[in-house]
Amino acid sequence: MPELMWVLAVLAVVVGVGGGWLLSRGRLGEMPELVDDRPQPRLPEGRFTADDVRALRFARTGRGYDRVAVDELLRAAARSLDDPTADPGQLATMSRETRFKVVRGGYQMQQVDAVLDRLSHQWSVDALTSIAPTADAPEPSEPAQRLPDAE
Repeated sequence: MPELMWVLAVLAVVVGVGGGWLLSRGRLGEMPELVDDRPQPRLPEGRFTADDVRALRFARTGRGYDRVAVDELLRAAARSLDDPTADPGQLATMSRETRFKVVRGGYQMQQVDAVLDRLSHQWSVDALTSIAPTADAPEPSEPAQRLPDAE
């Protein structure tokens, strides 16, 4: 009887090792694509408002951005969206240049990056439109001189 147990144990090891070898060689079919089932933050279709930023929730992951630092930056972003005197150019630079520590149990990095990219773009556009000439801008005091035609 003990010999039968040894034979079955050796047979199980051989089948296990052989199955692992077949699996590693792809002979048992391919692995299916990974599915990302982490919850995605709800982002507005158009421009972010302060309330949109305050309502953001990110998935947590094994290693991700420091939650405290991200939350602090988002609170500052919401305050600036509420403040009509905030400098959008400075805000765009701040959102592009901010770096977060990667920690255990942090926010999912791609989600945070996507939100910061959109906020940075929104502020960059605001900065460009704030320096663009408006229709009610005063006319120049002297007419522009015409350049001589090339000969």
